[in-house]
Amino acid sequence: MTVPSDTGYDDIIASMEQFIRMRYASARAQLDAPGNRPQPEPVQPSPENQGPKPGPPSADAPSNLHTIRVTSTSVELGWTNHSQGEAAFIVQRCVGDDSADFVNAIGQPGQNITTAIDPHVQPGKTYRYQVYVVLPTPQGSRCTGVSNIVTAHVPER
Repeated sequence: MTVPSDTGYDDIIASMEQFIRMRYASARAQLDAPGNRPQPEPVQPSPENQGPKPGPPSADAPSNLHTIRVTSTSVELGWTNHSQGEAAFIVQRCVGDDSADFVNAIGQPGQNITTAIDPHVQPGKTYRYQVYVVLPTPQGSRCTGVSNIVTAHVPER
């Protein structure tokens, strides 16, 4: 885009040089004296953007959730699948023996999945897990109820 008063190549080049010099001077002034910067504020995700949520208890919910292996760096889980045509399996977890604040921790897209590994555990902590299934329907996704809850005590290193 050129300045309407530009009449030829030399005018266009001169306008561009003038713009670059003015923009450089403005940027240099901002870098030299940036002024007060606002403090960052943590952003909390809105409830509607927290992903799928388990549905009510259902016959197609996973069952027999159990730990396969627990090490100081991971927890491997297994379960029995009772659904068909799944879009994904969601493993929820919470921290602590008595906690019930489950959050979606592991998403496993695909069908007929019966295991998952949580590689984000800390030695000496206790985690509780449950799993549910996301099913596609013509009206949108439907989630099954949750499986049983299993507790995993992660050993110290």
